[in-house]
Amino acid sequence: MGLFLMPLISVGLYILLRVIPRIDPQAHRYIQFARAYSVIRLALLCVLAAIHVATIAIALGFQFDMGLVVSSLTGGLMVLLGNDMSKIRPNWFVGIRTPWTLESKSSWMKTHRQARWIFGIGGLAIIATGFTQSGYALTAALVILLGGTA
Repeated sequence: MGLFLMPLISVGLYILLRVIPRIDPQAHRYIQFARAYSVIRLALLCVLAAIHVATIAIALGFQFDMGLVVSSLTGGLMVLLGNDMSKIRPNWFVGIRTPWTLESKSSWMKTHRQARWIFGIGGLAIIATGFTQSGYALTAALVILLGGTA
């Protein structure tokens, strides 16, 4: 089960991410951010694949710090998502979807421009938690992400 669960989840996620643009009421907008959506989709699947490979490597007896792997991959994903955040256009499934961002294109754009920095800095802080193994770095990452979310 442990060997096949992550690949099954990844296949399900891939199918879901391919179907979402077709069922979104604002499907026409996906064309405006097709490259960013492709990058997000690919990055999510690559992170899941890398975590699966690392899990199998540990099960086979290789020794390395799984916390460092997961924090690096998660932080890197956050940085990548942050980089593409300002390229996402209003839609019902991808991005920061709150009542006010869905109501106003201006609000959507301002929110996603700000989120770009929050995700980027928060992602770097998450990567730092893996290298420092410090509670302070984890606290800083959480403050950045939760403070930015607020």
